Amino acid sequence: MHVHLALCSVLTLGIAAPVAAQAANMWSYFTDAEKTSLVDTVRIEGKDPEPLIAGFSGLFPPDVPAIAAAAEAGLSSHFADSGLCTDAVVAARPRPHPLMNDIRAGNMVRARQISRAFLVDADVMACGDVSRASIVLLETADGFLSVLPIPGGSETWLTLRQDLIGRVSLYMAVRLQEDCAPEQMKETFRIENSDVAERADLGPRIFGGYLTGRWTEQWQISACGHSFNFEMKLTADGKGGAYFSLTDLNDPARKNARPVE
Repeated sequence: MHVHLALCSVLTLGIAAPVAAQAANMWSYFTDAEKTSLVDTVRIEGKDPEPLIAGFSGLFPPDVPAIAAAAEAGLSSHFADSGLCTDAVVAARPRPHPLMNDIRAGNMVRARQISRAFLVDADVMACGDVSRASIVLLETADGFLSVLPIPGGSETWLTLRQDLIGRVSLYMAVRLQEDCAPEQMKETFRIENSDVAERADLGPRIFGGYLTGRWTEQWQISACGHSFNFEMKLTADGKGGAYFSLTDLNDPARKNARPVE
């Protein structure tokens, strides 16, 4: 399956910096690789990048302490509510990734449902085998809404993790249809851990994702008392999207290798 991510249009939001703007702004917050990606995208479209740069230079930078606090609260609640670990200590990593290329985040921005979206990585302590986690934060007028928490080292972003979760949920529902009603699946579905098992020729993370290379993740997921282990092979398409294929590693009929159709 292929997931394509489009440039998130945030310049229409009108989140202008005050007249006496602070030196840091959204443009200065971007990494050099992210700036290059944005400028190249605009130039490919035959447009002048200067208005883009000026627009981002007039936007507030992320409120990193507020984002970190919201991410830590969201992950801590998730760990406690899911029963994974009630005493987890969560520490957000220093730089939230602005999801500028995420198609679903962009759609919400254009619909004025949110102003921005961020992917936040965190370190986790006192939670068994889980030492990392990540979560998506949606910035609204009322604060931050935390969604799609994933324990472990998964490096997926909003649209990609939504599609992966949807795909494995459907597969599990079919496999467990006699033991797990849809409402039970919804209530008991949980990702217990994730890990990047292999990286090959990956470029820098740009807006929380990759433009080059490929990587393999393994997710441990449970529902209705049943456990699954999935292998996810992902390949960046060079445009901010990814191709992926999934395999159920615990299917006895195929000796631990059943592609998820």
